[in-house]
Amino acid sequence: MRLIAILAVGALLAGGAVNGFACNGGGGGGATGGTTGLATIGTGAGFGGSGFGSSGIMSPFASQRVAMQRAAMQQAALQQTAMQQALIQQRMMQMQQQLAAQQPMIADESTQQAASRADMIKQARAERIAERKAKSAALIAKRKAAREQNLARLKEKQKQSDTSEVLAQIAANP
Repeated sequence: MRLIAILAVGALLAGGAVNGFACNGGGGGGATGGTTGLATIGTGAGFGGSGFGSSGIMSPFASQRVAMQRAAMQQAALQQTAMQQALIQQRMMQMQQQLAAQQPMIADESTQQAASRADMIKQARAERIAERKAKSAALIAKRKAAREQNLARLKEKQKQSDTSEVLAQIAANP
């Protein structure tokens, strides 16, 4: 669309360069090859030199052509501005859509992080509980082993004392 607008303006400028009318002070209007499109369009618009003769007066046809060319340039500029605004709005819509699409992903990530953090806390707690249970089971097993050893010693002492009593009785009863 920009290319079309630029080509349209270029065609208008080129047309003004070929068909620029000038009054060379002689009262008659004739085509001069020395005028440029910008000079023809710029007359009366503060663009400096008029490109016309010393009097600077345009024929009615030339002023009408200049007015049409100005209107066409303004229309092309308005179309270009409208296209730029439409592109900007389209880009902003795309950015908003991307942002909207990213927010659930960010929320999912934070939820996953929170869930994984909660899982890690649960796992650490379970490990601590298992460790405590293992320690208490080991302590219980150690106490049980010590008790059994003590019982075995007592039984052996009792056997020895029973044996020594029997021996003493046998020795006393010859």
